Amino acid sequence: MKTIVTKTNRRGAPDVSSVEPESILRHWRPVDLGAVIAAGCPLPVPTVGAVIGGAGALFYSGCVNAVFGESGSGKTWLALKLIADVIRDGDHALVLDFESNAEILCGRLLAMGVSGAAVARQVVYIEPDCPWGAFAGMAIDEVLLRHPSLRVVIVDSTGESMAVDGVNPNADDEVARWFRGAPKVLANAGLAVVLLDHTPKARSGAGGYEHAAGSFRKRASVSGAAYSLDVIVPASKDCAGRMRLVVRKDRNGFRAVGDVACEMTLTPATGDSLLKVECRAATTSSESAEWRPTVLMERLCEHLETSGPLGARELRDAPIGRGGARAKAEHVDKAVRLLVAEGYVERPPRGKARLLRRYRAADDQIAK
Repeated sequence: MKTIVTKTNRRGAPDVSSVEPESILRHWRPVDLGAVIAAGCPLPVPTVGAVIGGAGALFYSGCVNAVFGESGSGKTWLALKLIADVIRDGDHALVLDFESNAEILCGRLLAMGVSGAAVARQVVYIEPDCPWGAFAGMAIDEVLLRHPSLRVVIVDSTGESMAVDGVNPNADDEVARWFRGAPKVLANAGLAVVLLDHTPKARSGAGGYEHAAGSFRKRASVSGAAYSLDVIVPASKDCAGRMRLVVRKDRNGFRAVGDVACEMTLTPATGDSLLKVECRAATTSSESAEWRPTVLMERLCEHLETSGPLGARELRDAPIGRGGARAKAEHVDKAVRLLVAEGYVERPPRGKARLLRRYRAADDQIAK
């Protein structure tokens, strides 16, 4: 476990006024790169959140991860599955709950078949109602010391946590400072931090959302993996739901951006059966695979090459459809989103899109 400074001042920066100079110097001493090279420079792999039939887990330990989706898309149920898995492995989970209450959390875990004794023993549950700072940092330090087998931290939700801290979610500098507070402290302690977040009001296109609501610094500050949770079949107490987790960022490259990491099913309890939440490897059926508008992606690149940088309205008006007509706006939005995510096009949050390199549909390895 790394030695960390958990105290922060009112602007979110580390508060070193009461820290010994030697402790400060420890954070600014060079890393022994020789030792890193001698260890083989191993890349991290996700270890938390097992996927049935998949090639690996979903979330990275020692990193800040994120899941974002619409209200009611199943984000909390995914978090509960992670908690249940950790409990069954004999480890502990920490929940920082800014939205719900302990009764709902316990009731849902019991409905999933987790014993009450295990929940009481292995889940550390906190409902923070004051900003992150020196005293909050000391409280977290105490939790880490008392529960050395903590493995995962759920923050539900990012927006509510920022509101408690007085952070404007649309302000880049404030969001960046917030990530350097509790999320980074907990990740530096070796835990898999999983932030639950909401999506913008407007969809990014036919393929769902490429980022959470608010500043783009949210995705930039994710040091592990970020997923959008897209609903295929809505869940209810009488109907099983089906969702897919689509990779929106993987800093360590375990999965490619745009890949479907897994499909999640939420089956309600019926009779004597328990409520079940499962994550399985995505099937190859056309229903579950994400559609890619490869022709539009290629035509957009050709158009940007000749026209130069274009704004959102100009992209939608581009003559890239059949016979030189305009294509459907949602299809254009999806094509642009994929081109940006895969490094073919650059589009600043408030700027125009410009071509970085040409995309060709014939080279697309996952085109259907």
